[in-house]
Amino acid sequence: MRLSSFALGAAVAASVIGSPVAQAGDGIGLLASRATTSQTFSSDLGRPRDHETKKEQLARIFTPALVDKLWMNDYPDLDAACERGWLVDVPDDPEGLGVHVRKSGNCPVGEKEHDVARRAKLYRLAKPAAGLLYRIAAHLRETEGAGFSPLQVSSLVRPWSYQKKLMASNINANTIKAGVPPTHVFGLAFDIPRGDMPAARERTLERYLDSLADAGKIVYFKEGRAQATYHIIAMPAAHEELEADFYELTARAAHSPTSLVCAGESNPEFLQDEIWW
Repeated sequence: MRLSSFALGAAVAASVIGSPVAQAGDGIGLLASRATTSQTFSSDLGRPRDHETKKEQLARIFTPALVDKLWMNDYPDLDAACERGWLVDVPDDPEGLGVHVRKSGNCPVGEKEHDVARRAKLYRLAKPAAGLLYRIAAHLRETEGAGFSPLQVSSLVRPWSYQKKLMASNINANTIKAGVPPTHVFGLAFDIPRGDMPAARERTLERYLDSLADAGKIVYFKEGRAQATYHIIAMPAAHEELEADFYELTARAAHSPTSLVCAGESNPEFLQDEIWW
């Protein structure tokens, strides 16, 4: 499938905005582990093909049908996805999981959402993406040893309604125009800021990301100075493996995965966080 095919996928997704499709009971959770789905993904499917750009790779894998199933239009869709166990809370846990969720300062999570209750819903990821994030942090901790510092994350899930807010003020947020699926809208992507990242960590991180990308487990983009982030996407072919990482690493960090659902409820201290606008 060529890049132009993603335009069809975007059109399909756009056609369901405001429709019941995104809220259907068999939609968002289809790729969650131990769920029943008629669509399976081989490990070979996720691997980049010869002469294939990353955009073409994403267009090939995120077909119109899959985009339609994963699309989350607004905040009620995030809640429904939490209830199904597709989305889970991402805690700010520097000690256990080795992850620091950026809540203030430069480009914090949910900076465009001024409603605190709704902003709390943006502290979530699909289980495979959460497992991937924790896996990356665990790899850095193992590699860096005593010099390890928590891995920062600046963007998690975004419903389409929030993505449009970003697009209004940030042209780089219009991923559809660039030919890239809006993977934050699926809960399958997160951003790791690199503006203040030491060069040694950048090299370590990129080597690891390259190995995951070559294996078809992720696609990632090293975004330029305006964004200065790594945009990292969990691929469908690796969902089972990455969800296993989620359960293993949250258990190792002494968190119960079943309790990490819906940030505003399981992290009530969030409401005491600094408001930065």
